Order: sequence, then structure tokens, then C-alpha cells
Amino acid sequence: MSHGIRIILIIVIAFVLDRVLQRIVVRTVRASVRPDANTSPEAEKKREDTLIRIFSGALKILIMIVAFMMILQETGIEIPFPQTVIHRTTE
Repeated sequence: MSHGIRIILIIVIAFVLDRVLQRIVVRTVRASVRPDANTSPEAEKKREDTLIRIFSGALKILIMIVAFMMILQETGIEIPFPQTVIHRTTE
């Protein structure tokens, strides 16, 4: 498979993964946030929306970073890892 096709495939998979995870986040947050006796339904909705934006944004950034790194490697640019990550001790 050529590099161009692989890059397009990475972008498409990242886009689809983002959409699927966004839906999962919305459903999970809406199911997880429990009504409180002291808060109004509007406040509960605001809390849910805030949590959805936080988790969705974090996932979107993570997916974009991983896809970007994969595209860089596909174009031949090596991504160095810090020595502390791959450092092995020989004893």
C-alpha cells in the first residue's frame, strides 16, 4: 500500500474513531450524572454539558496527536522517544 493511501486511511480512521468516541462520551456522561436534590434540572444539564466538553476535547486532542504522529512516521520522519521511556537496565 502506498504512503498516500495509508495517510488517508489514518485520517479516515481517526475521524471515525473521534465520532464514535464522542457518542460514547455523551451517553456515558448523561447516564453517569445523577440528579441531586439541591440542584435544578438546568444546573444538572450544564454540569453534563461541561463534562461532555471536557472529555470530548481531551479525546479529540489525544486522537489528533496520535494520528499526527502516525502520519509523520508514514512520511519518513522519525519520532524520537525520550531515553527514560525506552531505557532498559541490565543487571
